[in-house]
Amino acid sequence: QAVATSAPARLPAAQRARGLQQAEATLGSGHPERAIRILERLIPGASPDEVSDLHLRIADILWRGGNREAAVSRGFDAIAAWPDNGWLYLRVARMLADAGRPVAAEKLAAEFPKVANPKVETETHRTAMMEFRKQVKDRFPQLGCETGLMAINGRIEMFT
Repeated sequence: QAVATSAPARLPAAQRARGLQQAEATLGSGHPERAIRILERLIPGASPDEVSDLHLRIADILWRGGNREAAVSRGFDAIAAWPDNGWLYLRVARMLADAGRPVAAEKLAAEFPKVANPKVETETHRTAMMEFRKQVKDRFPQLGCETGLMAINGRIEMFT
């Protein structure tokens, strides 16, 4: 008989923010391994876009520490967490190219047009802008904030 497992509880935004701040402070004090462990603890309660962001943060730490292959591996983990985000493919392709693997980089970059979806990209930006507006309101309640997205053709879509 199969046992049903539930997804981990979603991490509250304030707790995630504290974890990110703690990881940054730990990294800043010269302890990259500890910072990675802090970021890894945030993964189970994160949404797919947050998981990909956490993997990319870890990849960046590993890259700066000279561990290129582990960084690339975390880049692929980011793609696996959110495969609909075409920009992840380009970012990891760049890591591959910089790591001296141009053929692999070219193959991965070729995947970008296949997964790039304007609606997904717009929603990604909308989500990020809404979170930004929320943070502005929390930190500076007296200020207003308007956000939008400008397309390459100059068309502007305002986010409310």
